[in-house]
Amino acid sequence: MLSKIKKLSAKATAFLLTAIMLITVIPTGTFVSAKGEDLLSCTFTLTDGTSVLELDDVIVTLTNKADENDKIAQKTVKGVATFESVLKDGVTYRATVSNSEEYEPVSDFEFVAHPDFTEHNIVITPIDRVNLNGVVKDEDGNPCAGIEVKLSGYITATKKTDDEGKFTFEAYKGKDYKIETLAADEKYNNASTEIVGLSDAQPEIELELSVKEFKVTVNTTIAEITTKAEETVKYGTNKDIVIPKKDGYRIKSVTINGKSCDIQEDQSEYRTTLNNITSDYEINAEYIRKTYTITFNVWENGKVTYNGDTSITAGGSVEFNESEDSANPTKVTVTAKPNPNYRVSKVIVNGEESTIDDNNNDKEYEKILTVDKNYEFTVEFSLNRYNVTVSVAEDEKGNKGGTATLGDKGKLDEIVNYGDSEILRVNAAEGYRIKSITINNNLDLYSVRNKICIIFYYRFKIGRASCRERV
Repeated sequence: MLSKIKKLSAKATAFLLTAIMLITVIPTGTFVSAKGEDLLSCTFTLTDGTSVLELDDVIVTLTNKADENDKIAQKTVKGVATFESVLKDGVTYRATVSNSEEYEPVSDFEFVAHPDFTEHNIVITPIDRVNLNGVVKDEDGNPCAGIEVKLSGYITATKKTDDEGKFTFEAYKGKDYKIETLAADEKYNNASTEIVGLSDAQPEIELELSVKEFKVTVNTTIAEITTKAEETVKYGTNKDIVIPKKDGYRIKSVTINGKSCDIQEDQSEYRTTLNNITSDYEINAEYIRKTYTITFNVWENGKVTYNGDTSITAGGSVEFNESEDSANPTKVTVTAKPNPNYRVSKVIVNGEESTIDDNNNDKEYEKILTVDKNYEFTVEFSLNRYNVTVSVAEDEKGNKGGTATLGDKGKLDEIVNYGDSEILRVNAAEGYRIKSITINNNLDLYSVRNKICIIFYYRFKIGRASCRERV
């Protein structure tokens, strides 16, 4: 009896162990869906067509063709992937092999699970390897040592160039690759090239590093019209920037990469140098019409006109634009006009006094100013001035017979303002009398009835003309 119990216990234990192994191998979904069904087993063996390739961890995936979610996958152990009691009888499966990069990919294939399909050989072909050689040079053709080079495509790897700028990768024949430099000196752009279908005859690859280039853009705006000029310069170089002079304009503002530059009020040209260029630059310059002011200081008894009678001022200031053509500069004709019986007695332009003709009664003064600076124009008007001259006529013997003088100081010649009075003093010598007095050749003051007059005083008022008294 005890012997029977032991035998039954051993059988139960063996059954239980078999059940546990089955549960471990079969995915949960498969186990549930296979409940009550006959499950089949199959092995897949990797070969090169002749012998087994004892490769581990190559994944073989079986997918139910009628249900994409029903998948079973196993890894190879020494070249064999085992599917134990997991295949459904009569179901069509698609087999996918994810093999090592050292072998050509295996195309998917289909099979129908049945009791007689217990094993299947999968032939995989190893890929030949070849050396991929190259060299990295700078812009002058000199080898570059210590440059990191990356190989990407079918496989990925990195190497650094040796002292001669050379590198070597072991790559798979017939595959596509990209070779590029990484983290080169910041002066350079990274170089790259591509290979399609690597062959034994692949020549040495030459990667030439090119110096980075940057754009220097200058935008100039005149009268709301912007002109763009662009130039390409190499990394680390210097570039002179000139915002040139434009006739009739001055520079209003200049910015370099958004930063304002110091511009003087009357600056017509701007120069600077961009040193050690390592980025793009944008320079914006704006011009504004150059204007100058003429300030008029005008005294009473006259007026000033400029550019004809269309503009009249008694003082203040007027603004003028500079010409846009340096060969034909803007000119302003300034005219000082005295009132009747007045003259222009003084003109001062920017602190310098002009020479005025003494015989300037009732005359205008004209000056042409070239508008290339500010002006201060000062005009003084005064009464007209006249010369008064006295003389004594000689008798038939050549004697004058007396004297005639002007004013208190006994002068023979005086300059008198319009409207002023002057005293004429006539003194007859002993034995003489005043015969006549003429002004500007006209008998004016005395006649023959005053024959006994010896001394004569006469005050007269100066009119428009100069006069000459003759006694």
